[in-house]
Amino acid sequence: VDPASAMVLIDQIAETVWHEGGGLFFGPQDGFLYLSVGDDARGKNNQRIDGGLFSGVLRLDVDMRGGEVSHAPVRKPLPVGSVAENYFIPNDNPFVGKAEALEEFFAVGLRNPHRMTCDSTTGRIFIGDVGEGAQEELNVIEPGDAKGLNFQWNLVEGIPDKPVKITLGASKGPLLSYRHLEGRAIIAGYVYRGQEFARDLGGKFIF
Repeated sequence: VDPASAMVLIDQIAETVWHEGGGLFFGPQDGFLYLSVGDDARGKNNQRIDGGLFSGVLRLDVDMRGGEVSHAPVRKPLPVGSVAENYFIPNDNPFVGKAEALEEFFAVGLRNPHRMTCDSTTGRIFIGDVGEGAQEELNVIEPGDAKGLNFQWNLVEGIPDKPVKITLGASKGPLLSYRHLEGRAIIAGYVYRGQEFARDLGGKFIF
């Protein structure tokens, strides 16, 4: 491999070495690049899309198709000096046209999403979000979900016992959460589509 052949998409200035994400895959239907990013262990990065590319899922057109498909980014992430280039923004990303928004965001409200995978059979996106003091979360983006999901961090951890008031996107709680007495940091996994254990595990999410 020629190191000089590397193409940088995002080189973001962070304050810590914690909570950086991140899974990535190309969408089986749209061909866009999806990547999960953590909050850099900084509360100021949560519940916002006007600062850096933190605490959510990004969706990019790395083929830069343009026209009816995508457009060039209109804003650069903070802090000044961060790199975000060599991609376009899909025109149907949920926050396109929103004032002061970084239009790369596809979903928000994640703390430390170590792994994110897509089941190509159903199109469901599974995100394992590592909790803080009490709960681990498995979040899911369904093909029919509202655009711009907000998984509620840092307003709540785990499955809430009452509705969560948000000002950004469409609120959605985790599909599953468990306390630290049951297990520690969730790393997430994959939907089993193999043949050997299909009778017992076929179509189940293993993590």
